[in-house]
Amino acid sequence: MAHTFRVEGIEPKDISLFRSLMTIAEGRLTSPWTFMAKGDCSDVVLIDIDAIGADGFQSLCRKLVGVIPVIYGKENTLNSHFYLSKPARPMELAKLLNELHVYLGRENGAASSDYVEAYRPEEHFVGILREAAAQRSVVWLKHSEYPIILVDGANKMVYTKTSQKIEMTTEWFLRLEAIDSHDVTIASVDQSKVEELIKANQLTAHSLEYMLWHVTTLSAKGALYHGVSAFQPVEITHWPNIEKIGREPYVTKLAAYMLCHKEDLVTVANKTQTPFTRVVDFYNACLILGYATHPAEHKEQSMQPLSRRIIPFLSRRRRADSHC
Repeated sequence: MAHTFRVEGIEPKDISLFRSLMTIAEGRLTSPWTFMAKGDCSDVVLIDIDAIGADGFQSLCRKLVGVIPVIYGKENTLNSHFYLSKPARPMELAKLLNELHVYLGRENGAASSDYVEAYRPEEHFVGILREAAAQRSVVWLKHSEYPIILVDGANKMVYTKTSQKIEMTTEWFLRLEAIDSHDVTIASVDQSKVEELIKANQLTAHSLEYMLWHVTTLSAKGALYHGVSAFQPVEITHWPNIEKIGREPYVTKLAAYMLCHKEDLVTVANKTQTPFTRVVDFYNACLILGYATHPAEHKEQSMQPLSRRIIPFLSRRRRADSHC
C-alpha cells in the first residue's frame, strides 16, 4: 500500500530538495511513498518547527485529523517520537518513512510485539522484589554482595541501608541489577526479630510502590513488557499514587492522558511529546503496580464463551434482587 506525505512551512525552493531526497531514498524504502508538493490530504505531514515555532506546531496538530505530524527542524524541541532533523538526509528520511509505514500498517496486522526488545520482569530484580512482596511474613533478600533488604509485603514496605532516594534509584540499584537473581535467597524473618534487625543495621523504610516503580523503570531501559505491542491500543485503569512513587512531571502528564485515551504507545508518545522510551517505562511500571491491565488479560476475557461471561452477571443480579 502506498503512503503519502507533505511538508508544511517550507519555502518553495525546499520542494525541489524533498523531491531529490525521495529519489535517492527510494531504494531504501520498504514500501512505496509519494511526496506531495501540493494539497492538504496525506497520511503524514512534516512540519517545519523552525518556521512556525512550537506553539504553531501544536496549534496545527490540533487541526489534523487522521494525519501523523512529524517535527522537521534543527532540534527535536518537543521530544516528539517522529522527527526528521535538518538538514534532511536521504538515509534519515528513509528510516523515518519505514518506521511510519510500520505504524500506519498496525491496523492491518503489521504491528509486531517485537518492535522493541521484550521486557521480562522475572529476569530482573523487580521479579525478586515482587516474589518477596507476595509472602505473608517479612522476608530477607540474601546475597553475599547485597546490602541488607527486608521486604514487608503485608504493610507494603521495604527496609534498606540506603536513606537517599536518588542514591537508591541509581548507583545502588545498578549494583543490584548486576547480580544474578538466581543467586538470591528469600528467607523468612521471625516477626520478633524484625525490629531488632532494623535497629541493628540502621535500616530506612521505603514504600514498596516506590521501589517497584523505580526498579522497573531503571531495569526496563525502554524495552516493552513482553506480550505487549507498541502499536496496540492500551490504557491505564488507575491514577498512579504520586505521593509514593514521586512527583515526576512526565508521570502526571502521561497518567492524565492515558486515563482518558485508549491508544497505542507510539501515538501516546507523539501526542504528549514524550520520548517513546519514557512512555514505555511508564506503562511497564503501571503494569507492575496494577495501574494497568495487560492486554492479554483483556483478550482472554473477551474470548470466553458467552455463557461464562453472562452467568456471573446473572448471579450478581439475583443477589441484588434478593435484597430488594
